[in-house]
Amino acid sequence: MNLPAFVWVLKSLKAARKDSALASPDKHKASGDMEKLTHPPLVLIEWVDSGQPIPGWQWLDMIEERKPHRCVSVGFLVQDDDAAKVLAPNLGASDGGSGFDQASGLTTIPTAAVENMVELTWPSISASPCSRPSLSACPDAASTPMRRAS
Repeated sequence: MNLPAFVWVLKSLKAARKDSALASPDKHKASGDMEKLTHPPLVLIEWVDSGQPIPGWQWLDMIEERKPHRCVSVGFLVQDDDAAKVLAPNLGASDGGSGFDQASGLTTIPTAAVENMVELTWPSISASPCSRPSLSACPDAASTPMRRAS
């Protein structure tokens, strides 16, 4: 990511954080509820990408038909402009609060390669946490060794 885009991301995240703090000045008070998380939009992007180069020389009449690779990526949209869509799968709040000011694992997708983009719904903070699967649901799982396919 180039420096101007990175600065734009930081300014956007800081502005969202500031707006959130102004909208709910008491959000850091202790309560039974978790504080409301603020973040860029969570999106799913369908896009096309080039394939891996084929090494070595090939006769032109022997080249098999090739097609672009269809891809799907999910993340927080930290840049959205005419040149690129940049997704961050990971956000972090350096102060431990709900205002995210860091991102890692950025994926840059050329806007021209995007076929579809859908904003995903962020789960309600009151939603129950995911339960961990139990081996008791599969009684034979703990006692039966895995076998290789023949």
